[in-house]
Amino acid sequence: MFQVRIHGRGGQGVVTAAEMLSVAAFNEGRHAQAFPSFGSERMGAPVVSFCRIDDHAIRVREPVMEPDTLIIQDPTLLNQVDVFGGLKRDGFILINTSKSFDELGLGDFVEDFHHERLLTVPAGDLAREYTGRPVPNAALLGGFAALSGVISLDALTAAIRERFSGAVGEGNAAAARAIISRCKDLFDLWRNGRAEPVEPLDAALQKMLDERFTRKDPSETDAILRNGIPLFVRAAGSKCSAAGERSPIDFITYGGSIAVAIVNQTNMTSLASRLKKVSGAWNPGAKQTLLLLRDARLTISTKAKVARQRIADMEAQGGRLVTVSEEAMEALAALRRLLSDAESGDLAHHGESVTPGAVERWIAGHLPAALDPLLAEVGADATEPISPGSDRITAALAALLAERKMVTLEDAARSLEVRAGEVEECARRDPRQFGVLGGRTPALFQPVAASDGG
Repeated sequence: MFQVRIHGRGGQGVVTAAEMLSVAAFNEGRHAQAFPSFGSERMGAPVVSFCRIDDHAIRVREPVMEPDTLIIQDPTLLNQVDVFGGLKRDGFILINTSKSFDELGLGDFVEDFHHERLLTVPAGDLAREYTGRPVPNAALLGGFAALSGVISLDALTAAIRERFSGAVGEGNAAAARAIISRCKDLFDLWRNGRAEPVEPLDAALQKMLDERFTRKDPSETDAILRNGIPLFVRAAGSKCSAAGERSPIDFITYGGSIAVAIVNQTNMTSLASRLKKVSGAWNPGAKQTLLLLRDARLTISTKAKVARQRIADMEAQGGRLVTVSEEAMEALAALRRLLSDAESGDLAHHGESVTPGAVERWIAGHLPAALDPLLAEVGADATEPISPGSDRITAALAALLAERKMVTLEDAARSLEVRAGEVEECARRDPRQFGVLGGRTPALFQPVAASDGG
């Protein structure tokens, strides 16, 4: 008989994990049993569930006191609960964390265990990447399948899809496959006598970004700013939209409070003409700040009196000329290229595609320092209230999902007649009402409340 004990907190799918594991075993023609401990089931409270698997009928009904496998869904329990009680020395340990056993302070404890039966993996992060929710249960079961060989991937995938229908099931199955891929990498290393840790996604993305830094010519500046500014502003926590095809203003940010115009003309007569058009389109009386973005390498001639005067006139009304450094240009270009590669499916981590949504979330927390001066200008106030238009999007999206239950991001944007980025931003702002599924075809769905304490 093979016995599994799963530790976590209410809301992490602890009970559901045991149930899916038992269903996977049953699907392979084996006997299985799953049940929770009887304690508090409030959100965040410690929860334990158990699963037994055997080729014969299972008669015992007691809690699992001597598990063959421990699955720990919340590493904060390591210092609060005796999670390792009764674990056999030849047992398996899976922990939901990006830290190693040494970093968790468990190096000495697991020294006598079989290292090929130990795994730490950021299952919650993978679950968020593939399903939009950081619930690690299905992903960790992928690790269990890979480490133990007790159940097959096909049986586990079928159990996941049986428990979670549609896009959520597909996302959880993909997360489980991603962890199995990581385990394969580890097994290859162990087989060669080099048990190296799996590189976390955060570190891998930082390396990928660094590889995309290249020197940029001033002739590329316009394209870099036009493609990079919207991504940069969203990552800083705000909104950015195009001002319109015929407007000399390039972008409007913070609900209309900041107007951004790119002025990189090298010919001074052309620059003066561009500034005149921008000035005519700007309305300083509407309490709108104007930012004139220009490559720092493109100096304005002292003889360009008309251009200089027009800049001075706009500055007198509250506008600002902002020079963007070469380093900032390179950072913007690298960020945009990283996201573009994810959008085209050319970004992978341990055999699995990295979704555009995962890259955007990573960028939000890892903006290069070279962009700090630009952030201080363009990112005036990331706490700016959400514009009234977002309320309309929220209501319309809720009505759409009430009718269709799940819809691709592109179809939702088309139905609501707004940009896909606005729809995704709205959905991610309200995870209780909307679920977001990443991948090559991002989708939105109505989250289903958990029916058990796990």
